[in-house]
Amino acid sequence: MHGCGGVQPGNEQWVTDLTKWGYVTLLVDSFGPRGLTEICTNFRRLGVTDRTFDAYGALEYLQTRPFVDKERVALMGWSHVRCDVFKNHSMVELKVYRSAPHSFDNPGLPRSYLGHSLGYDRAATPPRTVGIR
Repeated sequence: MHGCGGVQPGNEQWVTDLTKWGYVTLLVDSFGPRGLTEICTNFRRLGVTDRTFDAYGALEYLQTRPFVDKERVALMGWSHVRCDVFKNHSMVELKVYRSAPHSFDNPGLPRSYLGHSLGYDRAATPPRTVGIR
């Protein structure tokens, strides 16, 4: 699930990497079909509930595909829902990198995007050499 700025190159890089590692991937665009390009400047344009329905719709779709293990589906997401609300949830493994900038896993020069400071942080970014577990 992309962040408040819509689908970004970093999202597409994760799709590429995960696919190389043998995972089935589905990048859900919650904005395009709704005529949106970003919500970083106004989160009220699209609520978390709408995006939750998008996530469950994606899950339902994936579960119809014969090549998907229906018991092993995961969700990755970026910068829309406050992830710290899940810190005590038994089904969530949460790792927070307090010093990492926004979009820390997206290689590139430090920059500003819609009022957010973005930048790559090698220490916070998992190595892209892992395989299927």
